[in-house]
This record gives sequence, C-alpha cells and structure tokens, in this order.
Amino acid sequence: LGHTVVDVSDTAEGAVKIALTKHPDLIIMDIRLKGRMDGVEAATLIRKSVDVPVIFLTAYSGDEILNRASVAEPYGYLLKPVEEQQLASAIRVAMYKHRKDTNRREGFRSFSAILRALPNAVVVTDSTLTVRYMNKRAEELLDIPATRAIKRPVRDIIHLGETVFDRDGVE
Repeated sequence: LGHTVVDVSDTAEGAVKIALTKHPDLIIMDIRLKGRMDGVEAATLIRKSVDVPVIFLTAYSGDEILNRASVAEPYGYLLKPVEEQQLASAIRVAMYKHRKDTNRREGFRSFSAILRALPNAVVVTDSTLTVRYMNKRAEELLDIPATRAIKRPVRDIIHLGETVFDRDGVE
C-alpha cells in the first residue's frame, strides 16, 4: 500500500517496545498475541506513552472483546480476513482522524494557555451549563478549586441571586 513497515512483533511486550523506541505513525495490532499481555493491553500502554493511532486487526468480534478493545480507544477495528482495500481505507481514515484529533488537542492547549494568562476570571461551560474550565483568577474569586468545580452545574459555583430584566434587557 506504499507504507513503510518499521517492525513486526508477535508479542505485546515487543509491540510496546517498538512503539516506544521507533515512534511509528500508525500501529496495526492483533488482539491475540504471544506473551503475558494481549493486544488490547499493549495498545492501552502505548496510548499512555505515545500519541499513535492503533487499528485492531483480529479474528475476534464478540461483544466482550469489542468492549475491551474500545477501552484502548482504537482508530479502527478490522476483522480477518481483511481485503487490501479495507485495510487501505482503515489506514486512511485512522491517519486523518488522528491528525484532526491532534490539531484539536493543540488548539485546546493554546486556548487554555490564553485563558490561564488572562487577568480576568474565566469560567467556561458547555451547552448544559456544566463547568468545563476555570482559570486561576476564577478559582480565587469564587473560592473554589477548579478540580471541585469542573463537571458541576455553573449555578452550584456562581450564585447570581435573583435578577429581573425588563423587555429591553435592562435590570
């Protein structure tokens, strides 16, 4: 398919070592491997240390295996036997999705750095008004650490009291 295979391992331990030392752009991992760990455990360990997408290629498709595999956050799951076009498509989609995820994370890190540097208090919520982020100034003013505020309704964190507005939005 035009890709370079950097290495192959039939053990999970070997796959982890390869990922940590060679930093491949993509890993195609079987779930059943020789050794003490299986491919799901190996992929989970790899994802904790190296930002690399994993595609599972396996003969197993039961609910239990699929549920375990999902924990490793794979970018694809192919059942053997796999056709060349299926593999090519899975690789293309995994690489695209990984690139998008990486860009999103980098954007979030930049956004977070800007919010942290602001002198004003900032509390970010989602559409359900659940707190998703607080900068240090907000922690100081609201007298609550972000770790206790995040994932809570904003009304539990910020008490505005009763405000009545007229039709023009004036208090």
